Amino acid sequence: MLPMMDIRIFDSFTTGASLGLVVLMAAWAVNEGLTMDEVCDIVKIAVEQVRVIGFPSTLKYLVKGGRIGRARGLVGRLLGRVPILTIAEGETSSLTTVPGAEGAMDWMIEHLKEEGLDSTSIIALTHGNMPNVAEVFRRRVEGTFGCRVQYIGLVGPVVGSHLGPGSLFFTYIKK
Repeated sequence: MLPMMDIRIFDSFTTGASLGLVVLMAAWAVNEGLTMDEVCDIVKIAVEQVRVIGFPSTLKYLVKGGRIGRARGLVGRLLGRVPILTIAEGETSSLTTVPGAEGAMDWMIEHLKEEGLDSTSIIALTHGNMPNVAEVFRRRVEGTFGCRVQYIGLVGPVVGSHLGPGSLFFTYIKK
């Protein structure tokens, strides 16, 4: 339909803030004057390198949405544990479970240390109506790793409907 335009299509295998970081990397490359092929190479690398970790503060909405079984949700609620979730190649999976939101944030900081986050990392933070908790976590991340959060905002409506209020997700690209 547009033969005069050079349009390239990518599957980012992600959505929300992690997709936003991939787009941000592309925009920076365009602003630096890189060629279309060079921008596409950066997008391919960004898609491979973008990572997401986070947690819902309750399993209630994951059970309601059919993402986990009722028995697992009940056990999790009784024990006060929440899953740390990640997205890899478009699939959501659980990395571990920890006691409560504070334990989840502690675990995430340790995980990010193992991942080698540093001052060159590009990061974004989304939350399910928890701006105060997101701000606390932002300060912890920036203080620990010396990087700057590019974006803080609400999780999108589709992801939010499965997680409910009280989720916190961190997405990053290591440069």
